Amino acid sequence: MKCWLFGFVIESLLVAGITTEGERQDHLEVITKYGRLRGKLAGVEGIDKPVKSFLGVPFAKPPTGSLRFSSPQPAEPWSYAHFCVCSRCLQDLGWQDALSTLMNATLSNLTVAEDCLYLNIFTPDTEAKLPVMVWLPGGGLVIGGALLYDGSALSAYGNVVVVVVQYRLGILGFLSTGSQEAPGNWGLLDQVAALRWVQENIEAFGGDPSCVTIFGESAGGFSVGAQVASFPLCFRAFGISWILSPLSKGLFHRAISESGSVQFPGIFIQHPEILAQKVASAADCETTSPAMLLCLRNKTEGELKSLVSRLPLELNFIPAVVDGEFILKAPEELLASKDFHAVPYLIGVNNNEYGWLLYGSPLVKNSSDIIDGMDRERIAAVMQPLTSIWVSDKPVSTSFMTHLVWNVG
Repeated sequence: MKCWLFGFVIESLLVAGITTEGERQDHLEVITKYGRLRGKLAGVEGIDKPVKSFLGVPFAKPPTGSLRFSSPQPAEPWSYAHFCVCSRCLQDLGWQDALSTLMNATLSNLTVAEDCLYLNIFTPDTEAKLPVMVWLPGGGLVIGGALLYDGSALSAYGNVVVVVVQYRLGILGFLSTGSQEAPGNWGLLDQVAALRWVQENIEAFGGDPSCVTIFGESAGGFSVGAQVASFPLCFRAFGISWILSPLSKGLFHRAISESGSVQFPGIFIQHPEILAQKVASAADCETTSPAMLLCLRNKTEGELKSLVSRLPLELNFIPAVVDGEFILKAPEELLASKDFHAVPYLIGVNNNEYGWLLYGSPLVKNSSDIIDGMDRERIAAVMQPLTSIWVSDKPVSTSFMTHLVWNVG
């Protein structure tokens, strides 16, 4: 199979890859550079191609203690057959409960922890050399996790190796002091570490390390865009694009962003220390570095969980920064220079984007408004409350609201 995976990438396959009739629980092992991994074999509905899944694969050391607010470090080797249904990265589960109620869905495994840098791997054939698709989950950079996505169906139907990555979220994933003590972008650096792990080990799962596609939706689409930036900026089926971060060079070869862009207003911030000081104050820490950082690193995991649960959204959502390591300059400047390694890039928006969020708006009185459509004036009124949590250095502009309304509408 050629390394061109831009046909129909169906996100629902990631969610709906449920094993069915005669589910097989045969255990198996693979050997990576770090140790043995135990997996299981299970069937996928509608296709006679069982998929091997390996869950909770550690790709970095636990980012705890002195590694909190630090770049990820390579995982330590292990001597046992590893298999783990691991917790999600630390986040406010109140948002998850609200979304579950809104969507009338029950989500399992609602445990969270700092020790969360794991990935899940799904493969139809460990002896092959198949294209690899690495999914970067969405969730506004504040919620989500790998176990929300079962890659079995996509793996079986697409005959690809699917990797689902967990990365740090919220304050633990993006807090920055605006200095070299804690430059930020930890969640994005986690993704780079995961991609390095894939390059080193994916052959053991039947994957081709020279044929890796990264893809994601919403915040996952932004994450892809942080690795890759489209040029020129437009929505189209195919394009030639450029890697933004030198750390990512050579780690992937194709990219897909679904409803997420590195150039979305507010996703980067110029003065992250202001948000960091507010977070420190809420945690009863000093607001100047390095005392602030030391205090936050000394907090227990329980104290951090409590902090995250009581922080308002504008402090839980910490934007990315130009840190001089992952992102050397503002995306606009990097794109203008055109001096980057080119990769093919598919970018666009999903149908009815944002529509499900409207169910939670008090301005929408009945579901027919959503099902039958809303005019742009109505949409503008519904979206206006978003301006109250705006965290960018720049004010919300009329042109941005117009752009948002036209894309949503």
